[in-house]
Amino acid sequence: MLNVLPFLLSPLLGCDEPGAQPGPPVAALETQTVVLVIACTFRADRTSVYGNTRKTTPYLKALADQGVVMEDMISNAPWTRPAVASLISGQYPARLGVDDELSEINSNRGLHSDVVTVAERFQEAGWNTVGATANPNANAVFGMSQGFDVYHEASGLWRDGYLKVDGEKLLDGWESEVENVQGKLFTQLVVVDTHKPLPEESRRPRGFGIWAFVNPSLADRYDASLRVLDRTLADLDRRLAELGRSDRLLVVIGDHGEGLNEPEWAGHAHGRFLYDATVRVPWVMQGPGVPQGVRVGGLASSVDLHPTLLDLAGLPMGAELDGRSVVPSFTREPAYTDTQWVFSETYFAADHRQRISTLEWSLFITHEGLVPRGSVALYERGDLDQSDSLHMENPKVVEELSAKVAALSEVLVAERQILELEPLGPGLIHALEALGYVDNKPAPAP
Repeated sequence: MLNVLPFLLSPLLGCDEPGAQPGPPVAALETQTVVLVIACTFRADRTSVYGNTRKTTPYLKALADQGVVMEDMISNAPWTRPAVASLISGQYPARLGVDDELSEINSNRGLHSDVVTVAERFQEAGWNTVGATANPNANAVFGMSQGFDVYHEASGLWRDGYLKVDGEKLLDGWESEVENVQGKLFTQLVVVDTHKPLPEESRRPRGFGIWAFVNPSLADRYDASLRVLDRTLADLDRRLAELGRSDRLLVVIGDHGEGLNEPEWAGHAHGRFLYDATVRVPWVMQGPGVPQGVRVGGLASSVDLHPTLLDLAGLPMGAELDGRSVVPSFTREPAYTDTQWVFSETYFAADHRQRISTLEWSLFITHEGLVPRGSVALYERGDLDQSDSLHMENPKVVEELSAKVAALSEVLVAERQILELEPLGPGLIHALEALGYVDNKPAPAP
């Protein structure tokens, strides 16, 4: 499948990154272990890596200081199933057909078997592959296990009758699968420590001041859950060392963020909206093949993960990818991607929204659902609050970006590979409901 998207959009968005000069090639990957951690509901600006003065993620911050940080990573979708599908396939959700136009969240759409995942690329190259997930939206029934020799799906009661598995329990199951693996290992974990329902200790966050302890806000509780996730990452590295795999390449990335009522009308969760709160996520890489102390500017997105991992491992890439490797940016001076635009989209309950972000602008288009502040909104990329739409003052920008979104959508829908699965079982539906993915209520009013 020939990727025609660059040819469609390059007349508007350009193809050369000003000021970014190519550097020498990155050293070949020299490790027997590649570890991918996809952290669910992982919002960038609440982490220590991206500016939170609270010590929410000290271990991840140490990894970032020793590795590479992508400064402006935008997810292609604000909820797990389409977001993870894009991460592992390098293709947009609209092309994959994982998002569902129907007014249901508990969709039975999955990843088509013809789609090649990053695990399949490693498997084809002779690597052992082990996957584990604590999020049922990444279960094998949705096609997310493609390419794995073993795929562990964590399940069991967490607390208060909710089906949620914390990082420690997920690692227990994962370790039992990898401890006897010899030779090269590619392993992927999907963790949910920062996804609601939040961990028990977040009800009374410690270390954030007396007021946060006595009357914690939603942000206080979320920040406390980040510390749980951070300990999971530290525990993962400890277990890898005990398995003789301390010389590993570790990649930590978010599938999507969390609203936390920022902006207020977008609500506290995720799925419906495409504001930075729900799509700007961390991406940190550390280990062999990755330079130390590099923060890469410019845009990156979910679809870039797949080609980046293959590039680091020296594995061939398919022509069907929508993303591009960020490895060439590691050694540029300054370190900067040459990505000119990022496209995000969501179908969630009765809502359908799209977003295209360039180096200067973010255009939001609402097609269905309650419309916050008009059907079109345009923000400068520096407007992190995204509270001051400039669409009226910049009609030409809106017109050009809207046309490109329409052209892009036409291509993606025409090439869509929809896999309709059997109706979901009651156990899986209950687990999805516990995580907030079975809900047909309308979006909050602006």
